[in-house]
Amino acid sequence: MEKNENFQYVLKISRYLIENEYKPCGLEEDLKERLYELILIWERLKEKASSEGRQIGGLKVLFFDLNRAIEKARADERRFQKKTKCEYLKKGLETPICNPGAFGNYFLSFCK
Repeated sequence: MEKNENFQYVLKISRYLIENEYKPCGLEEDLKERLYELILIWERLKEKASSEGRQIGGLKVLFFDLNRAIEKARADERRFQKKTKCEYLKKGLETPICNPGAFGNYFLSFCK
């Protein structure tokens, strides 16, 4: 996986959440792949917006989406009591980005 400056920045600000929430579930690499995919999409959208003379949301929104996904997994675990937090986090990563409930869907809504 090619790493760029934006990817490194997101990993840096998200390090605590990655190590304490996703790594114990064995989802660290899956999360990094999704983050990288989202950053590439964001870079294309930012370039397009710049050429049209407008701005889009920044990368910190991605951090808030990550936090939102973790809180949603915790809430679903408490509410339904059928699956673990890890299973809900995995479901959020496996769901295509364009679908509601997927990790990254909230972030992309700020980039349009």
